[in-house]
Amino acid sequence: MRIAYFDCIAGASGDMILGALLDAGLPEETLHEGLLALQLDDFDLRTRQVVKNGFSATKVDVIVADDVPARHLLEIESIVMDSHLSPSIKERAIAIFRRLGEVEAGEVTRGICVARYPRRPIHPRRALRGRSPSPP
Repeated sequence: MRIAYFDCIAGASGDMILGALLDAGLPEETLHEGLLALQLDDFDLRTRQVVKNGFSATKVDVIVADDVPARHLLEIESIVMDSHLSPSIKERAIAIFRRLGEVEAGEVTRGICVARYPRRPIHPRRALRGRSPSPP
């Protein structure tokens, strides 16, 4: 198993993480096939090289047909559980989304089940609130 450590001093969004995985050597076709396992309707990935503040990176745009600005935890869990992903990946993915839900719920003082997963970065200080960061 390989482990990637993200040092996100200003947060990270899903498209930023996908770009970092591609830059680290994940083949674009493998990423696309993995996303197909989620059985989501009508999406496309577009990638391109960008330079920002002197850093070169892969920019990933996820183009979706629906106009849902955010999903709730139960919707995401349902998508993951109904997918063609392996049981261990499903378990790990749900654990990650629950942790993100705890962060979002804490930010807006609502319960985790109504926490929304917006299409914007989550700042690492919110993600680590109450926990010590793990060493690399």
